[in-house]
Amino acid sequence: DKDEDDSSYIGKRYCWIKMSEPSVEALRQAFLDPDSRICLEPEPPAVKHTYIHRMSIKNTKFLEDQEIVFSPHLNCFIGGRGSGKSMLFESMRIGLRGDVIFGDAVFKDKSDSDSAAVKQVKRLLRENIDKLDTQIVLDVKSGDSGLEDRFVMDSSKEYAQIISRKVENEPIVFQNLKSIIFSQEEITELANRQKTLLEFIDSLAREKLEPCRQQARRVTEDIKSATQQIEKLKRIDDELIRFKQEVTELSRQLEAKTKVQEELKKHRAAQDADIYLESVKAKAQDTEQRLLNMAEELETEPPPLGSRSDTFPESDFFIRAETNISAAYSDLAKNIRSAVETFHAHIDQTFIRHPDWDTVRTAIKQAEERFKNACNEKGLTTQEAEQLKETEQQQRIKQAAMMSKQHERDELTKQLPDINELYRQLSKCWFQETEGRRHLLNEIVSSDTMPLTENGKSIVKTSLIYSGNREAFLEAWRQLAPKRSTTVGRIWDNYDSSIGKDNIGEQLFDNFQKEIQETSKDLPGNPIQWLEQNIDDPKKLPPRVSQYLDDIKAVREKNSDKWTELLLTRVPDAADLTLLRNDASPAGSFMKGDLSTGQKNTAILSLLLALGNGPVLIDQPEDELDSQFLFRELVPMFRKSKMRRQLIIVTHNANIPVNADAELVYALEARGGRGVCKAQGGLDMKEVTKEVLEIMEGSEEAFRRRKEKYHF
Repeated sequence: DKDEDDSSYIGKRYCWIKMSEPSVEALRQAFLDPDSRICLEPEPPAVKHTYIHRMSIKNTKFLEDQEIVFSPHLNCFIGGRGSGKSMLFESMRIGLRGDVIFGDAVFKDKSDSDSAAVKQVKRLLRENIDKLDTQIVLDVKSGDSGLEDRFVMDSSKEYAQIISRKVENEPIVFQNLKSIIFSQEEITELANRQKTLLEFIDSLAREKLEPCRQQARRVTEDIKSATQQIEKLKRIDDELIRFKQEVTELSRQLEAKTKVQEELKKHRAAQDADIYLESVKAKAQDTEQRLLNMAEELETEPPPLGSRSDTFPESDFFIRAETNISAAYSDLAKNIRSAVETFHAHIDQTFIRHPDWDTVRTAIKQAEERFKNACNEKGLTTQEAEQLKETEQQQRIKQAAMMSKQHERDELTKQLPDINELYRQLSKCWFQETEGRRHLLNEIVSSDTMPLTENGKSIVKTSLIYSGNREAFLEAWRQLAPKRSTTVGRIWDNYDSSIGKDNIGEQLFDNFQKEIQETSKDLPGNPIQWLEQNIDDPKKLPPRVSQYLDDIKAVREKNSDKWTELLLTRVPDAADLTLLRNDASPAGSFMKGDLSTGQKNTAILSLLLALGNGPVLIDQPEDELDSQFLFRELVPMFRKSKMRRQLIIVTHNANIPVNADAELVYALEARGGRGVCKAQGGLDMKEVTKEVLEIMEGSEEAFRRRKEKYHF
């Protein structure tokens, strides 16, 4: 008879119970694990994350055709050896990646063609005896929007495709799933390689880092362009120096030639006078010679008649005429010779016998001597002094070329960016990239799914040092090393182990890191940039660098292209993970190398499960981990994570499906060499529980006997 508004009234309060199907066993399981299966809120928990809803697979070599409907929460594949668990896992891997060439089983993002993942994919491809196409279909739902995409990987096609809608860029859609897919082998490999640890962090922080990287690429191209402009400016400056020197030299010559022009005029007048005198003298001599030759010819005229005159009529007349004519010719010859003598006397009287003749000759010689002396004083030859017009023309040409080159330099200078500012921008991009990684790591370790120590600290402690990978820098610095036979070559890096860290490269790196820790603005991007900033201030340089500074500058000059390349090369960050024990004491770290493989895997798995809300697919995470850790650490991680993201686990360990309370257990067995589904559902289904006992415990009898041995 209680009031129906009373909260204790039967039927007034209600709860939501998770079960495979309504049954008494489902209720019993719910009361055994209320945290996982019972919700007391007015509404059931909404699925807000993206998850794989359904998968179908056809015509593969090692799996029967089958369809799986997944839970949005924890799903476990179980089965004996060779039952096809890993094949299902790899089917999902290639179905979720848009960069897989299915027909040739090639992963674009895999450099190792013999990697475990690629080998598994190759095994998936059916030997086409019946010429059927292998096909993997995945239906993926978005919890927020309720939208569903269908991904199809078909061996008749080259790439995975989205067939549920039109997509311009399929790889972007696959990336946006933010799925995390690792086999235990890959987790172990990741844990054992420090370089891969940074790559792993980058893969998790891709969206945060990409804007910084794009900006860094743009700035790098700007720096390369600016460097080319600076080199061009240097070449222009060299040409300007040459032009200026040539113009200066021509101006000097022109000035000198201008100053000797008066003497040049007198010199030329004297030359003209001398030429005139010589020409008159030569003409007179020629005239005299011609007249003398004529006189000589006249003396032989006319030719004598001889005895012929005796036969002429009136022969006496002809004899007298011949005599008179000969006399006339002879007189004419004498007169000509006399005239020549008179002409010669007049010429001599005009020039060499003239009283002023010596004065004239002296004046001509003095004009010549004064001109030569003037040329000598100005450093000119007589020929150069006479080439005034040519010099003026050459000067105008060189002056115009110099002005054109100066204009080119001025325009280039206007366009030239501040390269120091560009380097600061590049360093800022790199630092922001590091901060993006650090923000991601902080987000992960503070996640509510991260396991904690007994005093509430995250079991994983992260550290990230900006450009702190010493070995990566030394490897790059080594590319500039001089000959090892020289002193500077031996101490350039850690080539000579006997000197330890007392070498140029290590001291340079240490001082760079020291400045990074001490300042927060104008950070250099790498040790070589730091060296460029301080190269003109030896007091700031470490001892070895200061001691061999001239040698370093010589290397910079000789290998300028490689030096510039290293200026633009990012030194990787140094990433480390430290695993804490339950009492918060350090168990070891990746960088020190004192963690076991299982401990490393623990740290990696903690990060994987704590980040994001995309699907997580892991093949046999229990490998390398002891059972106590599985129950105390890994199972609680799975229980926390499964409520905000989908987990799909391939496992041989009963702790995971049973104690993490898997919503779907998918049991496989091998029949005729191919994996088939034997049972599927939750642990509240008898056939599923039976398969868990058979596969993971050895059988119900085996489990009972172990229980009795434990003195329960």
